[in-house]
Amino acid sequence: MKKIIALLLLLLAEVTGYGQNYIYIKDIPATVSFPDDFEEVSDNVNKKYTHLSAKNINGDSLKAAYMTEVKAAKTNLEYGDILIRYFSELKNSHASVIFKKYYIDCSAILVEDRVFLSYAGDSTFIHNHIKAKDEILKINNIPVLAYITNHAKYTSASTALHAKYLTVSGLFSSYYEEDRTFTIKTATGEKDITVHFEDKAARQIPKSDGKVKSNVESKMLNDSVAYIAIQSMTGNVVEEFTKAFDSLGKSSSLIIDLRRNQGGNSGYSEKITEYLISSRQKACVSNRWLNPRDNHFQGKLFVLTSPYTVSAAESLVIDLQESGSATLVGMPTAGDTGNQPRFYSSKMGYSYWFPSRSAPQVSPKGFPMEGKSIQPLYPVSRTVAEYLEDKDTILNYALTLIK
Repeated sequence: MKKIIALLLLLLAEVTGYGQNYIYIKDIPATVSFPDDFEEVSDNVNKKYTHLSAKNINGDSLKAAYMTEVKAAKTNLEYGDILIRYFSELKNSHASVIFKKYYIDCSAILVEDRVFLSYAGDSTFIHNHIKAKDEILKINNIPVLAYITNHAKYTSASTALHAKYLTVSGLFSSYYEEDRTFTIKTATGEKDITVHFEDKAARQIPKSDGKVKSNVESKMLNDSVAYIAIQSMTGNVVEEFTKAFDSLGKSSSLIIDLRRNQGGNSGYSEKITEYLISSRQKACVSNRWLNPRDNHFQGKLFVLTSPYTVSAAESLVIDLQESGSATLVGMPTAGDTGNQPRFYSSKMGYSYWFPSRSAPQVSPKGFPMEGKSIQPLYPVSRTVAEYLEDKDTILNYALTLIK
């Protein structure tokens, strides 16, 4: 959860850096009527949203359906809930209303349609001897998969696969101050753990130790195979990648791991691409010419992907795939490179964003850059047994291919 929270805070810092507002739903003021505000927001979406017709969304009908709820809303919590669901109906990973959330210091992972704790740092969980790899069976007495399906309506995503995985990532976060009960299967039996989401819980996020967090992890897996994991396309990622590449790039095989990369700046991904291609090509996002570096990689290139690979990370995958130099291994990507989202602000003090291009982007070789996951040449996913044994199925498969 710490890594996820750190990435979320970094991305939100970038949002506020663009002059956007970032508030809790409870802080929506009552100085502007809900219908007037929604009228302005939905009209803006209907005029500018790139994918409205491509996704067969009738903007007027969607507006009318939600306006009925808006007129009946009595509190800011009700209105905020409506806004979240409205934007999720746009079926795009870069279209959402931006509200602060409360967090519990835990995280979950989906493996073979079962949900496990991947990290348990909250004091309530620790005191009850709950630990990573314990299985979550129910939430609020609802079977966990049914709960995930029900709450996908609060998740903005371009594909059903991405929505499912994002909802799992959000099991320990909430837009509201509320209680949530988790039924956990442990080695000693089932336990019901109730946590409360509030400002105090949000402040329990571990404070920075002052050290700059690296976006890149690199190492040699054996004498001939190098491994570089790029965790995000933010900050100093290009410089960090260049440093790693300079020390490992002469290996005969290179594995680029993008499984946890939820994007950032596509300009950064394009600079990284130039180290990994061997001939000149057009970039899928900027359409500029990408020129191989003098020291570009010349061995066997493998790229690991997952449903969390999205935005600028996904555009990197497209550019590498269309170069013909990369072999993709793992799970399908999220299905959205971004399509140049823009930020807007409401008079009520919150912000929202959505793609505002005149037409959806298509890659130089004709791949739709939104609404369709990139399928790996070698589809591989983890089993529960392998997860419990700490085996990295996808990485091991790539190593087998190299052999």
